[in-house]
Amino acid sequence: MTKTNAHWRAENPIVFISLHLGIGIFISTLVSVFYFTKYNILFGFAISLFLLIIMPKPNWINNIVVIYWGLLIGLMSKQGWILPIDFLKVSAANFSTQFLRKIDYAIVDKAASGFAKGLLLGYKSDIDKVLYNAYKQLGLLHIIAISGMHLEIIFKNLHLQTQTLTQNRVVQFIFLIVLLFCVGTYTLMTGASPSVVRAALFFSLYGLGKFLSAPIYTLNLIAGGILCMLILDWPSITSIGLQLSYGAILGIYVWYHFFYKILEIKNPLLVFVWSNLCMSMAAQLGTLPIIAFHFHQMSSIVLVSNCIMVPITNLLLYGLVILMCIPNQLHLVEYLGKAVEKYIILMNQGMLKYVNNMPIGQAEIFMDKWDIVLYFIGMFWLYRWLQGVKNGNLLYLISTISLWLIKKLFS
Repeated sequence: MTKTNAHWRAENPIVFISLHLGIGIFISTLVSVFYFTKYNILFGFAISLFLLIIMPKPNWINNIVVIYWGLLIGLMSKQGWILPIDFLKVSAANFSTQFLRKIDYAIVDKAASGFAKGLLLGYKSDIDKVLYNAYKQLGLLHIIAISGMHLEIIFKNLHLQTQTLTQNRVVQFIFLIVLLFCVGTYTLMTGASPSVVRAALFFSLYGLGKFLSAPIYTLNLIAGGILCMLILDWPSITSIGLQLSYGAILGIYVWYHFFYKILEIKNPLLVFVWSNLCMSMAAQLGTLPIIAFHFHQMSSIVLVSNCIMVPITNLLLYGLVILMCIPNQLHLVEYLGKAVEKYIILMNQGMLKYVNNMPIGQAEIFMDKWDIVLYFIGMFWLYRWLQGVKNGNLLYLISTISLWLIKKLFS
């Protein structure tokens, strides 16, 4: 069924709120001479809120008001009136130390232990430099640099399992609260990098929405996380890790189902391989402009390496989580630790052997900030056209591509 723009906007209100708030914050970064006193800001906020209340129905004034609020947030942050929330200063150091000691106890080999610490907790100081560079060459650095992927792997499946255990709403609510507490604790233990905070916000909103039986609009969930970041700590948007995290999840949201439906596969093993390949391709399309802007190069086999290594390391991640949950007093910790250690050694030996014996090309790609803007605008219009929102979106897509070609022609 073809949707109108109004219907699509009604389904995704947080997308537009986040977008307009972001525009206001962007404008504030361009304003250097502008000066607002606290009283002027409070007065302006009161007037804009009054306008928002008296408006009989949504119109262009609402958009201007939200943009103005973004401008106020940016200006107040620049002048130090809003205390930036530095998540890195708030950590669960005691929990992290205990887990690090447990990994050292269960996994004797230093290289394997260092890799396990990096994979589970983002503790990179003990990771072998040769191994680190090998993962970097293959475009797999996100595996050992803690990211939102880790949190989603650990807790999303756990949430699905707990929700199927019982239909009692009280018990489900208790499970959800405990799970959200664990999400927050794990986020703090890993240093609360912006990408992990993004995943924690996404998961928390998803879990609450499922419990309240609210319709789940994934784009709204993504935008909800961005909205929280803009309001609480908007400078974190400049973090490369957060940009790559959001780029990957947007790419997966837009492209995964489109790629997956190209082939109809019934074999479970081939379905698993094809699903991971589609996931990797979708994520790479979302992160391509960000990688091109910051790093100017990409591994030539990044799709294949992600398709192979991500499922392998996911299995290892589950093993490490189980290892952390077992008390040290049980001999099972030692047996499982030895199994995990051998798994890590074999996996990394195979990967290093491949890197040393096979040539790995690096494709050079360059994009500036306006290329990134036009890329994501074009992806937005293509997504809406593929979803059948309105035929005019194809015209907008062609116009965006034309603007990019003109820019390249005269740059």
